[in-house]
Amino acid sequence: MLNRIIYCGQASLNKFILSNFPGTIEQAKVFEANCARLSAMIYPTSASTATVEIKNNDLTLFNIDSLMAKQFRLKTMSEWNHQLFEEKLGNRVEFGLMVGKSNSGKTTLANLLASNQGYTVLDMKATTEKVKASKGTEEEPFDGPVPIAEVEAAIIEKIKQTQDTAAKAKFVFDGFTHESLDGFLKFTEQFGLPDFLLFLTAEEPVIKERYAKKAELDDFPEDQLEALQEDSRNNRKLRSELAQHFEAHVNRVRIMNLRTDGSIETTTKELNGRFSPKVILVNHVKSLPVDTACANIAIKYNMVYISAYQVLKEHIQANTAWGKKLTATRSTKEVSGDLMVRDEFNEAMFSPMHYDLPLVMQLLKETITEKGTGQKFVLLEGLCNKEKLANIDDQLQLRYMDEFFNIEHFIGEVAAVIGFQYVAEPDHPAPDDEEWEVFPEPPPVEEKPKKADGEGSEEEEAQAEEAGEEGEEKKAPAF
Repeated sequence: MLNRIIYCGQASLNKFILSNFPGTIEQAKVFEANCARLSAMIYPTSASTATVEIKNNDLTLFNIDSLMAKQFRLKTMSEWNHQLFEEKLGNRVEFGLMVGKSNSGKTTLANLLASNQGYTVLDMKATTEKVKASKGTEEEPFDGPVPIAEVEAAIIEKIKQTQDTAAKAKFVFDGFTHESLDGFLKFTEQFGLPDFLLFLTAEEPVIKERYAKKAELDDFPEDQLEALQEDSRNNRKLRSELAQHFEAHVNRVRIMNLRTDGSIETTTKELNGRFSPKVILVNHVKSLPVDTACANIAIKYNMVYISAYQVLKEHIQANTAWGKKLTATRSTKEVSGDLMVRDEFNEAMFSPMHYDLPLVMQLLKETITEKGTGQKFVLLEGLCNKEKLANIDDQLQLRYMDEFFNIEHFIGEVAAVIGFQYVAEPDHPAPDDEEWEVFPEPPPVEEKPKKADGEGSEEEEAQAEEAGEEGEEKKAPAF
């Protein structure tokens, strides 16, 4: 019946919403094998609660929700909203806006977001110059004003081209060139709500210093003081208007303030902390299955669940570009017997410990960026593999801290580590296992009895007199 409807031949009928079917994993498999692929499962929840209720609170319950969550196809919606529905299906432009006065670091931080977080910078000033250059020639350059409509068209074209070439495109506006804020907001309405507003702040002495350095001057010119203060007042007004405009959407538009007075290293670290998800590592003995539980926890608390070896297996078996890169770096290592248990995902074969670690981290980062929908936490399982190696030399090469630092460098700060095992791992030596260094007792020092006044030997007195006659101080005995 569904086949007749879906493949009725009418070109306008190309999107469908199924209700109450499929409801089980078996029904979903039959539907996808004989009819069409399910793009997503919409999971409506209450806006008043922060978590999703799991049936009987049973985290081991494997149902169609758990399956879709593992495959990144479960989309949770806390309200019925057409725009939000389109966003959950991926039909949106994910973008943000940077706002700050001159020399507050907008362009520098926008480029950092591009290099570290995968954003594409939309610089309307640079776009205006490109449009202006295209309207003239080298012999006769165009010297008139560029209509804002042409700049907007160029921005839209750049967004479309980026979306066509990237699996998941993200954009950040490095300011805007519209004459008013209303004009810019009207232009961005077609893209939906922004994901974030980032307000940059810097104290006046720092702005003066940057101005002088940029202009190659020794000191800040005092005749520019009024212009600097006017720029600061306009920036405060703009921030206030933006915050007021998106006040009704505070749950969906992140409004952040970032100070840029410090060093570039400190600012970069804080910027990455704002945009990178927090990581919760899951480490467990192989005989304890945690895959389904992790999937349900991710549903309950709106997290992204990533199993490292399952991601690697998918790419290697599909022979994707990532799979070819991973295969080229494979160095098979002997695994411990604890890993050789029944495993439908074959972790012993596809574990990250067999591949180049930075390459694995880059793949996991791209997967989180592509599959995530703004989650603040990532549940990451399949790393911390030192103890799963049988060879002691391999264990020394793959240290826990190497993995830890790579995770924080490529993905995000590790907020917690969950350990599932039968025996607790001690975090300090047990008292019975402590061995203290024992030093031999030093030999006793014999104290010579003190001599009474006038009891010195004749020889000692003669030496003292001789030293006095020569005018030299008596030498101390050798150490």
